[in-house]
Amino acid sequence: LVAASHKYDIVNRAAIRIKELDELPFIALSEVHCLGEQVQTFCYQQDVDLNIVCHTAQLSTVQNCVALGLGVSLVPHALALKDPSDQVMYP
Repeated sequence: LVAASHKYDIVNRAAIRIKELDELPFIALSEVHCLGEQVQTFCYQQDVDLNIVCHTAQLSTVQNCVALGLGVSLVPHALALKDPSDQVMYP
């Protein structure tokens, strides 16, 4: 699931092509975390060249960086369901 702040126009779209992520700053979960490795592998398989501006070991930090407008990310749907703020959009 794509996570982005209102700063990025992708939040207003009905659909996002995964290839569009290589045009945006990306907040990456560290590959030490199994989800981080899965995201990196998925993007590689889709020929997406991520512009990683930050690596972090915690999903909550990824979410906070996205909320601050530092970049976009791919996160689990469960994280979006538990997000009470309106600063991160999950288009």
